[in-house]
Amino acid sequence: MNKKIIAVALVLLGGVGAICAVHLTSAGSTSVDNDVNAAPATTGAPRIVVEQEEHDFGDLTHQEQVSHIFRVFNQGDAPLRLHRGPTTCKCTMSTLPEQDIPPGQGAEIALTSKVIERRGFFSHSATIFTNDPARPVLTLKIIGAIRETLAAKPNEVTLAGSLSGKAFDVLVFSQLWDQMKIVAVDSPIEGLSWQELPPEPKSLGENIATSARRLRFVFPESFAETDLHHTLVVKAAHPERPDAVAETAIELRGEVRRDEVGLFGDKMYTGRIMRLGTLVRGQGAKETLVLKFRGLDRPVRIREICVKPDLVQVSVRPFQPDQPESGLFRVEVVIPPETPACDYMGVRMGEVLIETDHPTRPTVKFQIEFSILSSPRA
Repeated sequence: MNKKIIAVALVLLGGVGAICAVHLTSAGSTSVDNDVNAAPATTGAPRIVVEQEEHDFGDLTHQEQVSHIFRVFNQGDAPLRLHRGPTTCKCTMSTLPEQDIPPGQGAEIALTSKVIERRGFFSHSATIFTNDPARPVLTLKIIGAIRETLAAKPNEVTLAGSLSGKAFDVLVFSQLWDQMKIVAVDSPIEGLSWQELPPEPKSLGENIATSARRLRFVFPESFAETDLHHTLVVKAAHPERPDAVAETAIELRGEVRRDEVGLFGDKMYTGRIMRLGTLVRGQGAKETLVLKFRGLDRPVRIREICVKPDLVQVSVRPFQPDQPESGLFRVEVVIPPETPACDYMGVRMGEVLIETDHPTRPTVKFQIEFSILSSPRA
Protein backbone atom coordinates (compact mmCIF):
# COMPACT_ATOMS: atom_id res chain seq x y z
CA MET A 1 0.00 0.00 0.00
CA ASN A 2 1.68 3.18 -1.21
CA LYS A 3 1.37 6.30 0.95
CA LYS A 4 1.15 9.80 -0.43
CA ILE A 5 1.79 12.82 1.78
CA ILE A 6 0.85 16.25 0.59
CA ALA A 7 1.42 19.39 2.71
CA VAL A 8 -1.17 22.03 1.97
CA ALA A 9 -1.28 25.61 3.19
CA LEU A 10 -3.44 26.17 6.22
CA VAL A 11 -4.81 29.69 5.91
CA LEU A 12 -5.52 31.56 9.12
CA LEU A 13 -8.99 33.11 8.93
CA GLY A 14 -9.55 33.88 12.60
CA GLY A 15 -7.77 36.17 15.03
CA VAL A 16 -5.65 33.36 16.49
CA GLY A 17 -1.99 32.75 15.60
CA ALA A 18 -1.22 29.17 14.61
CA ILE A 19 1.55 26.82 13.63
CA CYS A 20 -0.12 24.46 11.21
CA ALA A 21 0.45 21.76 8.65
CA VAL A 22 -1.64 19.66 6.31
CA HIS A 23 -0.79 16.14 5.17
CA LEU A 24 -2.53 14.02 2.60
CA THR A 25 -2.13 10.25 2.57
CA SER A 26 -3.82 7.88 0.17
CA ALA A 27 -4.14 4.13 0.34
CA GLY A 28 -3.59 2.56 -3.05
CA SER A 29 -6.23 -0.11 -2.60
CA THR A 30 -8.81 1.81 -0.56
CA SER A 31 -12.27 1.64 -2.06
CA VAL A 32 -15.02 4.22 -1.75
CA ASP A 33 -16.99 3.93 1.51
CA ASN A 34 -20.62 2.91 1.11
CA ASP A 35 -21.89 5.77 3.26
CA VAL A 36 -20.72 8.39 0.75
CA ASN A 37 -23.61 9.06 -1.59
CA ALA A 38 -22.17 9.45 -5.04
CA ALA A 39 -23.70 10.21 -8.38
CA PRO A 40 -22.50 8.25 -11.41
CA ALA A 41 -18.96 9.20 -12.39
CA THR A 42 -18.31 11.34 -15.43
CA THR A 43 -16.71 9.25 -18.15
CA GLY A 44 -13.05 10.04 -18.69
CA ALA A 45 -12.70 12.49 -15.77
CA PRO A 46 -11.87 12.30 -12.05
CA ARG A 47 -14.51 13.26 -9.49
CA ILE A 48 -13.58 14.21 -5.93
CA VAL A 49 -15.99 13.34 -3.10
CA VAL A 50 -15.44 14.46 0.50
CA GLU A 51 -17.07 12.96 3.58
CA GLN A 52 -16.78 16.19 5.58
CA GLU A 53 -15.51 19.64 4.63
CA GLU A 54 -15.62 21.32 8.08
CA HIS A 55 -14.80 20.01 11.52
CA ASP A 56 -15.67 21.80 14.77
CA PHE A 57 -13.37 21.00 17.72
CA GLY A 58 -15.57 22.86 20.16
CA ASP A 59 -13.79 24.26 23.24
CA LEU A 60 -10.04 23.69 23.43
CA THR A 61 -7.52 24.57 26.11
CA HIS A 62 -4.85 27.19 25.58
CA GLN A 63 -1.90 26.13 23.35
CA GLU A 64 -3.41 22.73 22.64
CA GLN A 65 -2.40 21.06 19.35
CA VAL A 66 -5.31 19.67 17.38
CA SER A 67 -5.56 17.39 14.33
CA HIS A 68 -8.36 16.10 12.18
CA ILE A 69 -8.38 13.72 9.22
CA PHE A 70 -10.55 14.50 6.23
CA ARG A 71 -11.27 11.63 3.83
CA VAL A 72 -11.53 12.25 0.09
CA PHE A 73 -12.30 9.76 -2.68
CA ASN A 74 -11.93 9.63 -6.42
CA GLN A 75 -15.28 8.45 -7.79
CA GLY A 76 -14.43 9.31 -11.34
CA ASP A 77 -12.88 7.11 -14.00
CA ALA A 78 -9.61 9.02 -14.40
CA PRO A 79 -6.74 9.65 -11.93
CA LEU A 80 -7.34 12.48 -9.42
CA ARG A 81 -4.52 14.97 -9.05
CA LEU A 82 -4.15 17.38 -6.10
CA HIS A 83 -2.07 20.58 -6.04
CA ARG A 84 -1.19 22.96 -3.25
CA GLY A 85 -3.16 26.17 -2.99
CA PRO A 86 -1.94 29.65 -2.08
CA THR A 87 -1.10 30.47 1.51
CA THR A 88 -1.53 33.73 3.41
CA CYS A 89 0.13 32.66 6.65
CA LYS A 90 3.51 31.33 7.69
CA CYS A 91 2.51 27.69 7.39
CA THR A 92 5.00 25.09 6.17
CA MET A 93 4.08 23.21 3.03
CA SER A 94 6.03 20.16 1.89
CA THR A 95 6.43 19.13 -1.74
CA LEU A 96 3.43 17.36 -3.25
CA PRO A 97 4.09 13.84 -4.60
CA GLU A 98 3.71 13.21 -8.31
CA GLN A 99 1.43 10.18 -7.86
CA ASP A 100 -2.28 10.60 -8.51
CA ILE A 101 -5.21 8.96 -6.73
CA PRO A 102 -6.52 6.20 -9.02
CA PRO A 103 -10.27 5.83 -9.67
CA GLY A 104 -12.11 4.05 -6.87
CA GLN A 105 -9.47 4.84 -4.27
CA GLY A 106 -9.35 7.31 -1.40
CA ALA A 107 -6.97 9.47 0.56
CA GLU A 108 -6.71 11.08 3.96
CA ILE A 109 -5.93 14.75 4.46
CA ALA A 110 -4.79 15.53 8.01
CA LEU A 111 -5.04 19.13 9.21
CA THR A 112 -2.90 19.90 12.24
CA SER A 113 -2.88 23.18 14.14
CA LYS A 114 -1.17 24.35 17.27
CA VAL A 115 -2.91 27.53 18.37
CA ILE A 116 -0.63 29.89 20.27
CA GLU A 117 -0.70 33.09 22.34
CA ARG A 118 -4.35 34.15 22.04
CA ARG A 119 -7.77 32.99 23.07
CA GLY A 120 -11.15 33.00 21.41
CA PHE A 121 -12.74 31.60 18.27
CA PHE A 122 -10.53 30.42 15.41
CA SER A 123 -11.19 29.26 11.87
CA HIS A 124 -8.46 27.73 9.68
CA SER A 125 -8.83 26.51 6.13
CA ALA A 126 -6.76 24.53 3.67
CA THR A 127 -7.10 25.15 -0.05
CA ILE A 128 -6.43 22.31 -2.48
CA PHE A 129 -6.55 22.55 -6.27
CA THR A 130 -7.77 19.47 -8.14
CA ASN A 131 -8.10 18.31 -11.74
CA ASP A 132 -11.78 17.52 -11.22
CA PRO A 133 -13.47 19.68 -13.88
CA ALA A 134 -16.60 19.96 -11.71
CA ARG A 135 -14.68 20.96 -8.59
CA PRO A 136 -11.29 22.52 -9.33
CA VAL A 137 -10.94 23.99 -5.81
CA LEU A 138 -11.50 22.14 -2.52
CA THR A 139 -11.56 24.02 0.78
CA LEU A 140 -11.34 22.15 4.06
CA LYS A 141 -11.92 23.96 7.34
CA ILE A 142 -11.32 23.39 11.05
CA ILE A 143 -12.92 25.64 13.63
CA GLY A 144 -13.02 25.86 17.40
CA ALA A 145 -12.62 28.13 20.38
CA ILE A 146 -9.60 28.43 22.66
CA ARG A 147 -10.79 28.59 26.25
CA GLU A 148 -8.51 29.34 29.16
CA THR A 149 -8.54 27.38 32.36
CA LEU A 150 -7.40 30.48 34.26
CA ALA A 151 -6.76 34.02 33.08
CA ALA A 152 -6.39 37.53 34.50
CA LYS A 153 -7.73 40.82 33.20
CA PRO A 154 -5.83 42.99 33.04
CA ASN A 155 -2.78 40.73 32.99
CA GLU A 156 -0.50 43.76 32.94
CA VAL A 157 -1.06 46.63 35.36
CA THR A 158 0.73 49.97 34.91
CA LEU A 159 0.83 52.23 37.96
CA ALA A 160 2.10 55.73 38.59
CA GLY A 161 2.50 58.11 41.45
CA SER A 162 2.91 57.07 45.05
CA LEU A 163 1.93 53.44 45.54
CA SER A 164 1.87 53.61 49.32
CA GLY A 165 -1.52 52.25 50.38
CA LYS A 166 -2.72 52.23 46.77
CA ALA A 167 -5.25 49.61 45.64
CA PHE A 168 -5.99 48.06 42.25
CA ASP A 169 -8.41 45.36 41.08
CA VAL A 170 -7.84 42.40 38.77
CA LEU A 171 -10.48 40.00 37.44
CA VAL A 172 -9.38 36.36 37.64
CA PHE A 173 -11.65 34.09 35.59
CA SER A 174 -12.05 30.68 34.01
CA GLN A 175 -13.69 29.83 30.71
CA LEU A 176 -13.92 26.14 31.63
CA TRP A 177 -14.73 25.85 35.35
CA ASP A 178 -18.24 26.44 36.63
CA GLN A 179 -16.73 27.26 40.04
CA MET A 180 -13.33 28.42 41.21
CA LYS A 181 -11.42 28.91 44.43
CA ILE A 182 -8.37 31.14 44.83
CA VAL A 183 -5.68 28.98 46.41
CA ALA A 184 -2.80 31.44 46.78
CA VAL A 185 -1.10 34.54 45.40
CA ASP A 186 2.68 34.48 45.06
CA SER A 187 4.04 38.00 45.41
CA PRO A 188 7.61 39.35 45.66
CA ILE A 189 6.27 42.54 47.27
CA GLU A 190 6.51 42.31 51.02
CA GLY A 191 3.31 43.41 52.71
CA LEU A 192 1.13 43.38 49.56
CA SER A 193 -2.33 42.30 50.69
CA TRP A 194 -5.28 40.99 48.69
CA GLN A 195 -8.90 40.10 49.20
CA GLU A 196 -11.57 38.37 47.15
CA LEU A 197 -14.59 40.35 45.99
CA PRO A 198 -17.59 39.34 43.88
CA PRO A 199 -17.09 40.08 40.18
CA GLU A 200 -19.12 42.67 38.35
CA PRO A 201 -22.12 40.87 36.76
CA LYS A 202 -21.23 41.98 33.24
CA SER A 203 -17.62 40.76 33.53
CA LEU A 204 -18.62 37.12 32.99
CA GLY A 205 -20.27 37.80 29.65
CA GLU A 206 -17.57 40.20 28.49
CA ASN A 207 -14.89 37.53 28.98
CA ILE A 208 -16.95 34.47 28.00
CA ALA A 209 -16.24 33.29 31.55
CA THR A 210 -18.00 30.51 33.40
CA SER A 211 -16.67 31.58 36.82
CA ALA A 212 -14.69 34.55 38.14
CA ARG A 213 -13.39 36.33 41.21
CA ARG A 214 -12.31 39.94 41.58
CA LEU A 215 -9.09 40.39 43.52
CA ARG A 216 -8.28 43.70 45.19
CA PHE A 217 -4.58 44.21 45.87
CA VAL A 218 -3.36 46.88 48.31
CA PHE A 219 0.23 48.12 48.60
CA PRO A 220 1.61 48.50 52.13
CA GLU A 221 1.81 52.01 53.57
CA SER A 222 5.58 51.59 53.84
CA PHE A 223 6.03 50.82 50.12
CA ALA A 224 8.65 53.21 48.75
CA GLU A 225 10.07 51.59 45.59
CA THR A 226 10.56 53.98 42.68
CA ASP A 227 10.79 51.47 39.82
CA LEU A 228 8.07 48.84 39.70
CA HIS A 229 8.71 45.60 37.81
CA HIS A 230 7.19 42.59 39.52
CA THR A 231 5.12 39.52 38.64
CA LEU A 232 2.23 38.24 40.73
CA VAL A 233 1.16 34.62 40.27
CA VAL A 234 -2.44 33.76 41.13
CA LYS A 235 -3.22 30.10 41.77
CA ALA A 236 -6.75 28.70 41.67
CA ALA A 237 -8.58 25.38 41.42
CA HIS A 238 -12.04 23.96 40.93
CA PRO A 239 -13.53 23.13 44.37
CA GLU A 240 -14.21 19.54 43.29
CA ARG A 241 -10.66 19.11 41.96
CA PRO A 242 -8.47 20.93 44.48
CA ASP A 243 -5.30 19.18 43.33
CA ALA A 244 -5.63 20.43 39.74
CA VAL A 245 -4.24 23.92 40.39
CA ALA A 246 -4.00 26.37 37.49
CA GLU A 247 -1.92 29.55 37.43
CA THR A 248 -2.09 32.95 35.78
CA ALA A 249 0.43 35.80 35.94
CA ILE A 250 -0.11 39.53 36.49
CA GLU A 251 2.71 41.85 35.46
CA LEU A 252 3.13 45.04 37.49
CA ARG A 253 4.89 47.90 35.74
CA GLY A 254 5.47 51.54 36.47
CA GLU A 255 7.85 54.26 37.44
CA VAL A 256 6.88 56.01 40.61
CA ARG A 257 7.51 59.74 40.51
CA ARG A 258 10.38 60.55 42.80
CA ASP A 259 8.95 64.01 43.48
CA GLU A 260 5.60 63.17 45.05
CA VAL A 261 5.21 66.67 46.46
CA GLY A 262 4.92 69.86 44.44
CA LEU A 263 5.36 73.39 45.77
CA PHE A 264 4.44 76.27 43.46
CA GLY A 265 4.42 80.07 43.70
CA ASP A 266 5.55 83.27 41.98
CA LYS A 267 8.44 83.72 44.41
CA MET A 268 9.48 80.04 44.45
CA TYR A 269 12.72 79.26 42.64
CA THR A 270 14.81 76.21 41.86
CA GLY A 271 15.93 74.35 44.95
CA ARG A 272 12.72 75.27 46.77
CA ILE A 273 13.88 78.70 47.73
CA MET A 274 11.36 81.49 48.23
CA ARG A 275 13.07 84.75 47.35
CA LEU A 276 11.34 87.73 48.96
CA GLY A 277 14.25 90.09 48.38
CA THR A 278 15.11 93.16 50.44
CA LEU A 279 12.35 94.82 52.46
CA VAL A 280 12.19 97.93 54.59
CA ARG A 281 11.01 97.78 58.16
CA GLY A 282 7.32 98.55 58.31
CA GLN A 283 6.80 97.29 54.76
CA GLY A 284 6.06 93.63 55.47
CA ALA A 285 5.37 90.95 52.87
CA LYS A 286 2.84 88.24 52.16
CA GLU A 287 3.15 85.39 49.63
CA THR A 288 0.96 82.40 48.86
CA LEU A 289 2.20 79.00 47.70
CA VAL A 290 0.30 75.96 46.46
CA LEU A 291 1.34 72.66 48.05
CA LYS A 292 0.35 69.53 46.11
CA PHE A 293 0.62 65.90 47.29
CA ARG A 294 0.42 63.45 44.38
CA GLY A 295 -0.65 59.84 44.10
CA LEU A 296 -2.58 59.36 47.34
CA ASP A 297 -6.21 58.29 47.52
CA ARG A 298 -6.73 59.70 51.00
CA PRO A 299 -6.36 63.14 52.64
CA VAL A 300 -2.98 64.25 53.98
CA ARG A 301 -2.96 65.69 57.50
CA ILE A 302 -0.70 68.55 58.59
CA ARG A 303 0.87 67.67 61.94
CA GLU A 304 3.30 70.50 62.69
CA ILE A 305 4.84 73.61 61.16
CA CYS A 306 8.36 74.64 62.19
CA VAL A 307 9.69 78.04 61.07
CA LYS A 308 13.12 79.60 61.46
CA PRO A 309 13.34 82.46 62.29
CA ASP A 310 10.18 82.38 64.35
CA LEU A 311 9.37 85.96 63.39
CA VAL A 312 8.12 84.58 60.04
CA GLN A 313 4.47 83.47 60.16
CA VAL A 314 3.47 80.40 58.12
CA SER A 315 0.01 78.81 57.88
CA VAL A 316 -1.13 75.76 55.87
CA ARG A 317 -4.82 75.21 55.04
CA PRO A 318 -6.68 72.97 52.57
CA PHE A 319 -7.03 74.68 49.24
CA GLN A 320 -10.44 73.02 48.75
CA PRO A 321 -11.86 72.27 52.21
CA ASP A 322 -14.74 70.27 50.71
CA GLN A 323 -12.29 68.05 48.79
CA PRO A 324 -9.59 67.05 51.27
CA GLU A 325 -8.57 64.04 49.17
CA SER A 326 -7.37 66.39 46.40
CA GLY A 327 -4.06 66.86 48.25
CA LEU A 328 -4.03 70.62 47.61
CA PHE A 329 -3.01 73.10 50.32
CA ARG A 330 -2.62 76.87 50.49
CA VAL A 331 0.62 77.91 52.21
CA GLU A 332 0.75 81.54 53.37
CA VAL A 333 4.08 83.10 54.33
CA VAL A 334 3.88 86.45 56.14
CA ILE A 335 6.66 88.83 57.16
CA PRO A 336 4.94 91.17 59.66
CA PRO A 337 5.53 94.91 59.15
CA GLU A 338 6.92 95.21 62.70
CA THR A 339 9.71 92.68 62.00
CA PRO A 340 13.03 94.23 63.04
CA ALA A 341 15.98 94.67 60.69
CA CYS A 342 17.57 91.31 59.86
CA ASP A 343 19.44 89.49 57.13
CA TYR A 344 18.52 86.00 55.92
CA MET A 345 20.19 86.15 52.56
CA GLY A 346 22.87 83.87 51.12
CA VAL A 347 23.99 81.00 53.36
CA ARG A 348 21.86 82.16 56.29
CA MET A 349 18.39 81.72 54.84
CA GLY A 350 15.22 81.11 56.80
CA GLU A 351 13.67 77.63 56.76
CA VAL A 352 10.16 76.16 56.85
CA LEU A 353 9.42 72.54 57.76
CA ILE A 354 5.88 71.21 57.28
CA GLU A 355 5.39 67.84 58.97
CA THR A 356 2.58 65.64 57.57
CA ASP A 357 1.32 62.06 57.79
CA HIS A 358 2.35 61.34 54.17
CA PRO A 359 3.72 57.76 54.18
CA THR A 360 6.86 58.36 52.11
CA ARG A 361 7.37 62.16 52.09
CA PRO A 362 6.24 63.27 55.55
CA THR A 363 8.37 66.44 55.60
CA VAL A 364 8.04 69.33 53.17
CA LYS A 365 10.95 71.73 53.37
CA PHE A 366 11.69 75.05 51.72
CA GLN A 367 13.90 78.04 52.45
CA ILE A 368 13.11 81.74 52.61
CA GLU A 369 15.60 84.36 51.47
CA PHE A 370 14.96 87.91 52.63
CA SER A 371 16.44 90.83 54.47
CA ILE A 372 14.90 93.83 56.23
CA LEU A 373 16.51 97.25 56.34
CA SER A 374 15.86 99.58 59.25
CA SER A 375 15.41 102.46 56.78
CA PRO A 376 15.48 102.90 53.02
CA ARG A 377 18.88 103.14 51.43
CA ALA A 378 20.01 106.58 50.45
